[in-house]
Amino acid sequence: MMRSMAKNEDSNPADGTRAPFPSNTRWSLILAAGGPSSSPEAQAALDQLCQIYWFPLYALIRREGYDSHQAKDLTQEFLRHMLKTELFKKADARRGRFRSFLCGSCRNFLKDEWRKSAAQKRGGAVDIISIDEQEAETHYGQLPKAEPSPDKTYDQAWAKTVVNRVLQKLEQQHAREDQSMMYQAFTPYLVAEPGEVAYQELVQRLGKDKAALQLFWHRLRRRFGEVLRQEIQDLVEDPKEVTAEIRYLLAAWVAGSPTPHPN
Repeated sequence: MMRSMAKNEDSNPADGTRAPFPSNTRWSLILAAGGPSSSPEAQAALDQLCQIYWFPLYALIRREGYDSHQAKDLTQEFLRHMLKTELFKKADARRGRFRSFLCGSCRNFLKDEWRKSAAQKRGGAVDIISIDEQEAETHYGQLPKAEPSPDKTYDQAWAKTVVNRVLQKLEQQHAREDQSMMYQAFTPYLVAEPGEVAYQELVQRLGKDKAALQLFWHRLRRRFGEVLRQEIQDLVEDPKEVTAEIRYLLAAWVAGSPTPHPN
């Protein structure tokens, strides 16, 4: 199901054609800017990148052996380093995806002995993003504890962050009381096969006939794919990467979930 969903994301649901790749993604705005503060649009894009990537970076640092206090401070320090040096402009599409570039850059950052003193917060340093340590630890605790690879932990945290952003948008779009209950009921089945949806139980719980529930599920999955595609295409340089990145994200999300998702 993950393969077919990723494949479908290349299409425009309105006419069946390949969807155009927008020229004003977060990534393109940043690359076009002369610096981190050169335009409000570029700054907003940078802020959103920090929102997306702070937890994956935090999870990577935690899995590297740092405690929660050190991980929080080192995450802030790396984000400061990223913005100060315009590190994002050194990313090369020919050498891999931005998420992988950022993961490797953070690991190199941690290897520099003098940077490890950043856990002792530098006087006057301004936080790049607000990090709630308790919230960060809650999310970190939901990742698989048996995963030995910091890189895999980073990817699972990245997938969790991106999917959560998508789910928040979908929840807002289904905020009406009648749709909200159905949305919550079908969220676990977003990557399920049709035969894995417990329609009999849902008919009894929601008081809807099966045909109405099937239609809602198909529409929800299609909308999930559309919003997910938008999130991913905002985070890659090359539109040709989108389908593969969606497929990888869904696999990392399923692998990093505390409870199994149907697949």
